[in-house]
Amino acid sequence: DDTEFVTASWVTAAVGALRAYTPPNVGVVGPTCHEGNVRILTHDMVHRSHLAVFGVYYPRVFKNWYVDDWITKVYQPGRSTKLPNWTVRHHVGTYGTRYRIAYEQQGVLAAELASGQAKLRAYLAANGGG
Repeated sequence: DDTEFVTASWVTAAVGALRAYTPPNVGVVGPTCHEGNVRILTHDMVHRSHLAVFGVYYPRVFKNWYVDDWITKVYQPGRSTKLPNWTVRHHVGTYGTRYRIAYEQQGVLAAELASGQAKLRAYLAANGGG
């Protein structure tokens, strides 16, 4: 896949959105992308506090697919934001998919979300956001 960053000053917009959470910087933001699955963040940005919450960027059980679903949903509700003032174009047809899609991993998504959301609740309770 190739991604074209259409919007200038996207870093400023993304950092501002992360800082607006309470506590600041605990959540995920991403651009508006009209290609691919528009119901989830197919591109994402977090603060380093994400690693304090989860220990890893994405659960290691996922090989390729479902990381976008996980990071979008683990922070819902209220901490997962698709920014209208940050746009990317995902050129999905340019090179095609360069890996075998691991559809079987959909079966572990619900358990990984439950585990991740429990970690997030504990972090927020200990850090003034719960």
